Amino acid sequence: MKVKSNAILCDPWGQPLQISSSKGGEMVDATLGEVCIQALLRGHPEDQTLEMKESLRRHALAVAFAQSEYVEIDVQDAALLQRLIHRTVTRAFFAPAYQLLEGEGHRAV
Repeated sequence: MKVKSNAILCDPWGQPLQISSSKGGEMVDATLGEVCIQALLRGHPEDQTLEMKESLRRHALAVAFAQSEYVEIDVQDAALLQRLIHRTVTRAFFAPAYQLLEGEGHRAV
């Protein structure tokens, strides 16, 4: 399925969420891509045993989100992203990102 990398994640009142940019730390509108990039590139404790091939796959997926407006992901990618995002950000960000990765409509610009 294709997901829109630049879809802005909104709070329950429809206002864009803000997140510290992975590029420089300034506050920016939280997009699905930004949240996915941060989740994919952040180290998690269980990553200590991650195989090199999986590390490279995650990096390639992060690059795809950084460089493309639409990113083609499969069910396994969506599940991985949902799991990593859940470990990386608060529920305010996780819930709308999860819904977009499930292909469900959510208040996203």
